[in-house]
Amino acid sequence: MKKNERRMAVLGDIGSVIGFRGLGLEVHATGPEVDTHKLLRDMIRSEQYAVIFMTEAAMTEVHDLVETHRFDYMPALVPIPASTGNQGIGQDAIRVSVRKAVGFDIFANKEQKE
Repeated sequence: MKKNERRMAVLGDIGSVIGFRGLGLEVHATGPEVDTHKLLRDMIRSEQYAVIFMTEAAMTEVHDLVETHRFDYMPALVPIPASTGNQGIGQDAIRVSVRKAVGFDIFANKEQKE
């Protein structure tokens, strides 16, 4: 597969990800009967995906695998909130990256600085 032909997918509970099918993304549902770790590992190894969006719950479930591939060029592993709510994982990742880049937490509010 050519690099410019790579696909985008979304991984998570069916209620949170099914709507992405209408946007042309591949939908991979997770749940008790699905080995999410194996599913994500196989998707990464296939080298067919440029971006894999994952609900925060799914990302938490496979945290070790996500950390292993965090700085890989492809696929980009991007957290998205689930239909049940936002856990703040994406925001926390951005906060850590920005803190490393500029040397301090630019997102901290006044109370946290004092």
